[in-house]
Amino acid sequence: MQNPIRACEKSLGALALWLRAQRERAGLTYAEMADATGRNATTLARAAEGRNVPTSATVRAYATACAADVGEAEKLWKKARAAAVAARGGKMELVRPEYIRDFADIHAAMVELRRRCGQPSLRELDLKAGGMGLLPPSTVSLILRRKARPPRALFLHFVVACDVTRVSVWADAWDRANGKQTRVLKHAKAILQELRPESCPRCQAHLFKGNYIPGECLICASGKIEENGMGILDMFAKNN
Repeated sequence: MQNPIRACEKSLGALALWLRAQRERAGLTYAEMADATGRNATTLARAAEGRNVPTSATVRAYATACAADVGEAEKLWKKARAAAVAARGGKMELVRPEYIRDFADIHAAMVELRRRCGQPSLRELDLKAGGMGLLPPSTVSLILRRKARPPRALFLHFVVACDVTRVSVWADAWDRANGKQTRVLKHAKAILQELRPESCPRCQAHLFKGNYIPGECLICASGKIEENGMGILDMFAKNN
């Protein structure tokens, strides 16, 4: 018999109680569950202790071994995981695709959607998208850290992996953000093309050294704007 569930967050306690109830109903030992799932018996036992939020894979394995409702298990796990993230200082934001205007909003929405579905690892998100590299963890990591903008297809795969059903409204949100980014690019190019090399400190240094090459400066060369993307354009986006 397992020890009583210690005092813990409400949703984590609900998950632990549900898991215990499924094992009791199935009449299984943790050793038998481990044999059936390939999971460590200790790991399965800890999932129902209520001390920490187990991984989603462990919860699914636990439910599968007990022939329980995996969907209900995932639902309870997501609530427990979201509560744990919020307890660490994370703020739950209202995610409304209709209010998204730019890629800053897109990035914020992606972070919150991931949190709301239980903060799965990037590897788990890729697997939920089909495990075919549709959500490469390294690329998604850059995007979530605002180091890159998400392509439309990747963004929609991410939304689906976060268990969102109204995909079309999120597609519209990305289109709005991209439309604004396109306008910002045009505006930035128009301004930067008017700049003389003498107006840029970096270009001044190259002019002084005699190795100035038009179009090579990441600060003022319009030919480099799209590659530089997230940097210099941010200051234009704030006013457009």
